[in-house]
Amino acid sequence: MNSSLVYCAGPDYTPEDRWQLDSVEAGLRSKGFQTYRPFRDGLDGLCREVSRQDEKTRAKTARSVFSLNLFRLIEKCEAVIFSMNGRVPDAGGIVVSAVAAMSGIPVVLHKQDHRSTFHGHDNAMITGLSPTFSTRSDLKRSIDGLMKEVSRRKKRRPGCGLPPVMAEAIDLGRRLDEMLTGYRPLSTAHAEMILNKALAAYDEVTAQQPTRKDAEVPRGMVYCSGPLFCPGEVRVMSDIARLLESSGWKTYLPHRDGIEAFVMKNTDNYAANLFRPLVRFFHRLTFAVDVYYILKCDCLVFNMNGRIPDEGGVAEIGMAYAAGKPVVLYQEARGGNGVETIDPMIAAIGIQGSPVTFMDQIPGQLEQIDPARYRMADLTGKVPPHMQGMARLGQKAVRIMNRLAFIKPGSLF
Repeated sequence: MNSSLVYCAGPDYTPEDRWQLDSVEAGLRSKGFQTYRPFRDGLDGLCREVSRQDEKTRAKTARSVFSLNLFRLIEKCEAVIFSMNGRVPDAGGIVVSAVAAMSGIPVVLHKQDHRSTFHGHDNAMITGLSPTFSTRSDLKRSIDGLMKEVSRRKKRRPGCGLPPVMAEAIDLGRRLDEMLTGYRPLSTAHAEMILNKALAAYDEVTAQQPTRKDAEVPRGMVYCSGPLFCPGEVRVMSDIARLLESSGWKTYLPHRDGIEAFVMKNTDNYAANLFRPLVRFFHRLTFAVDVYYILKCDCLVFNMNGRIPDEGGVAEIGMAYAAGKPVVLYQEARGGNGVETIDPMIAAIGIQGSPVTFMDQIPGQLEQIDPARYRMADLTGKVPPHMQGMARLGQKAVRIMNRLAFIKPGSLF
């Protein structure tokens, strides 16, 4: 039997969602695990009960939600089980899984769903977060795999120090956790009162944190993250890279500089399913190269345009945040102000608390980065073993790609 705490990540909005997480939780409890569900045990569920009108309050609420979940994840949980069922994987669950993987906390991906993103394969930027690089469809096997990963972690805890920005968020989460002790189980009937107390705690903790920004931001490399599924999306990502390069930054653009540039055009057809082992190999390389550049870059810009934020990009910003890389969010304004629709687990990662709404604002946001709060350096050898292995594989793949640049297709389409 086991008394470890497991973070149950995944959608928890509808009866279908709750039934799935209830099943996962029941299986974990039958093995003696304790569970943390953010919509029940954190502030996530209460936020739906209260309408926040002004942007400043929304940003504070998002950071409070995020910080409490981060504290529970990093300080209390031994593993994450992520239910990936549904039309697309839950954005908050992706963030939690990505932060966990980059922090040395094992992630098990549980999926009983026929839908996948790329011709029967799930997005490599999500499957790569699991040490097995795969999802598990059988709940018993998922829990057995989780038990093995917890046992391994207890034998070998990676000694990775927290980046300052993450330590600050965890301090706030600890304060919020203490504040909520007298109100558990949390009741939606008292949602406004509890959230007001949470915001007061936020103000108290952040007022004690030093204001720094006394150093100039070095012009290094920006990882350009975002959707690449159609010509319009590729064009916008290229425009972002050109804008940054004209401002003195170097850029990494996956469709130009990554494995995607070599293989996406050739694997984007049904014949690729005849060579599934080869496709899986290229998916692993895609993840490895992108992890290598996340750890090598100085900061990351995430283009959130689209009906929903790109799930691969969500995984990238979660890993970048846990590695201490500053993240700038960009989302073109739509139908008034699109900020309200953003998952708090995404909004809280951005350095500005909400996305910039015009592309030409991105370079100015990079100027606002406080280098003292982040790790704007190459971290390829200073992360947990799974990510170190991926970064090393990515580095080797980059060397090979540089030699084979002459055979790179001229376009993804």
